[in-house]
Amino acid sequence: MTEEFWTRPILCVRDVESSVAYYCEKLGFSKRWEHGGDRLIIAEVGRSGVDVILDCGSVIRRPATPSVLSLSLHKPETLGELFRELKERGAKIVAPPFAVVWQKDTYEMDVEDLDGNVLVFWGEKPG
Repeated sequence: MTEEFWTRPILCVRDVESSVAYYCEKLGFSKRWEHGGDRLIIAEVGRSGVDVILDCGSVIRRPATPSVLSLSLHKPETLGELFRELKERGAKIVAPPFAVVWQKDTYEMDVEDLDGNVLVFWGEKPG
């Protein structure tokens, strides 16, 4: 039997509406869907094949600490372009691209959302 999976990490946030705005305006995501009346409780955003669910108040269990997402670029040479784009948009870049010690020619960039969740981007040395 062959299983096919589609991964959509769920990040717990304090305010779904503010988080959707941050992901769209600062990180270049687009809103896919949302749920909640006067107050959003859950929504999904996506960018380039990465879909993330932002949750506050649904039945999904909340972790005790922020989450970390590892995102490897399909075109690793674009890490520098992504860094410049996110910096220009005003994203909270907590670690600009730096060489990792455990893999030759691999660079990492860390970006935080409004709730301390970290998106770790992997690629080649920025040009």
